[in-house]
Amino acid sequence: MHWTYTRTLPSTQISRSLRDQLTAWLLPSHLVHDLRINQRVLVNGSYRSMNQLVGPGDLVQMTFVPDDFKEPFPEVDPDSAATVAVIYETADLLIVNKTRGSKTHPNQPSERGTTLNHVAAYLGADQPGPYILSRLDQETTGALMMTKTPAVVPIMVRNIAEKRVQRTYLAWVAGHLAGEGTFDAPIGRDGSVKNLV
Repeated sequence: MHWTYTRTLPSTQISRSLRDQLTAWLLPSHLVHDLRINQRVLVNGSYRSMNQLVGPGDLVQMTFVPDDFKEPFPEVDPDSAATVAVIYETADLLIVNKTRGSKTHPNQPSERGTTLNHVAAYLGADQPGPYILSRLDQETTGALMMTKTPAVVPIMVRNIAEKRVQRTYLAWVAGHLAGEGTFDAPIGRDGSVKNLV
């Protein structure tokens, strides 16, 4: 199994070294190294060294293999896909709405019934993923981001770490709030209040 990505550089692209281009795409240095050593990065169909220039209209093809990744195949047993509510999907990314009361991922090797199990069934047996990028508490509902291949994980992790991708949490409260402020203490369910949902 392998994952191949092909990108055509736009007409507005500045000329830069192939290494700089791969870095601009947020590929971590160990993946750039693997692509270089194994000659799995092609420009216009031919291998080029990392110091050669790429520019407008060039076609860059990168092929990743399981050995490039620490955990290329997550061990998740597929479960019914009936509960998967897709919010956004591309060839690489998947954002689903995690339902309240469901766990994000299994804690035991053969555990089922979690959102990750359901997404594995949704993607099908021919897909290696899903690869989880964010988590939500069991009693929290909301958008959960995953990738379909391991090649996208380090790029999205870096986007999250550098705040290019951010999460905003909303909460339902009882009563009336006036003004504005910031909660900076731990929050949780008030056991004396019945469910509002």
